[in-house]
Amino acid sequence: MLGRKKKSVIKRIWRKRIQPPESPTSSECPPSNHQSPSHPLSSQTNCFAQHASSPLSQSLATNTGVFPGSPQNNTIGNHSALKTSTLSILNQMKLEQLINLDCALEKGRTGPCVLVPNEEITIRRDIRVSPGFLSLVVWRYPSLPCDTILKSVPPCTPDHLYSCINPYHHTVSMVISPESPPPPYRERPPPPDRLRPPDQHDPAGLRYSSTRYHQSQETGGRIPTSGWMNIRYWENNRRVGQTYEVSTDTVSVLGDDTPLVSDSALCLSLLSSQCKSTEETIKIRNKIGLGILICREGSEVWLYNNSNIDVFVSSATLPRPIDDYSRIEQTRVYKVYPGHCLKVFDYDLAEHLLNISSRRTRRDGPIDVFYVNVSFCKGWGANYKRQEITNCPCWLQLHLEPPR
Repeated sequence: MLGRKKKSVIKRIWRKRIQPPESPTSSECPPSNHQSPSHPLSSQTNCFAQHASSPLSQSLATNTGVFPGSPQNNTIGNHSALKTSTLSILNQMKLEQLINLDCALEKGRTGPCVLVPNEEITIRRDIRVSPGFLSLVVWRYPSLPCDTILKSVPPCTPDHLYSCINPYHHTVSMVISPESPPPPYRERPPPPDRLRPPDQHDPAGLRYSSTRYHQSQETGGRIPTSGWMNIRYWENNRRVGQTYEVSTDTVSVLGDDTPLVSDSALCLSLLSSQCKSTEETIKIRNKIGLGILICREGSEVWLYNNSNIDVFVSSATLPRPIDDYSRIEQTRVYKVYPGHCLKVFDYDLAEHLLNISSRRTRRDGPIDVFYVNVSFCKGWGANYKRQEITNCPCWLQLHLEPPR
């Protein structure tokens, strides 16, 4: 009876795979009409022309210099060994592990780790991948190049003995060099939160009026905090809700009150329930879903985009041309695609920038480098039609506490 149930779950899991598209026989790309709503990047084809314009491909080209679908690229594709390797792993798993994996695939969210022995899998003679990479190809991104850099999503912590095959525990790590330009502009069609008590020094509804990041944007100085980061939510130039203080290493920012495994989460829809939002803001907020995960990892802060929409970020420590580091307040805006992650802050580099800014303090006033700006769906700056972040309908300020 147990064996029959296990086979049934395995069949159900395999049926949830994302089918890789067939390679086109002509020089033209076929229309992309097979996109799955729950897997926004699953419709990447093996046609170079169509791949070159896709968000996943643009990011991977930035990271590796190779477009998916180009002759130099190695993708697993619809190889017979893919099915054999996947079913071999599934058959060795316990029923409880299979149920956890099936649940994660059904709900399209994280969940518990599903650990299997970390043994390289030979797909073809020239392609060997990890079980974690295989799971991402089978159930999320079938055209993922084999040289893609992956990063585990906290709190997933696989080691050299075991690999996690929950596909929602892996993201594509964006690697941006200081000389690379920002991603091109691309127009797109349009758990209960644990807020702290109201802060007497931090009234809601304040108006944002400065694009400079001095030590004080609102109150004349940093508000003392026992956490390592404060999150403030804005809709255009209007503050919404109270400051959310973060003391745990990870925090999720959600669009709605979708329950998560993590107990540290900020829900934007609940924050804005007491005020009137614009139609554009509501539309974007409804698309955020699982939103973003912000993690402190040693001397770095990483942002994981778990939503189905693009996220735009800027900070003083994000890469820029070498000669731009003297202009600390002039930051670049980078796009983080769904299923991608980016190191958005580096404490070591921030300390170096502080030394630079200290020479300018007497002339320009103190400049705060311990911040990250995050906008959902809409970018801003020189490469976008919105020149200021205050023109973005739904965005966050992350204020990081300097090392003591």
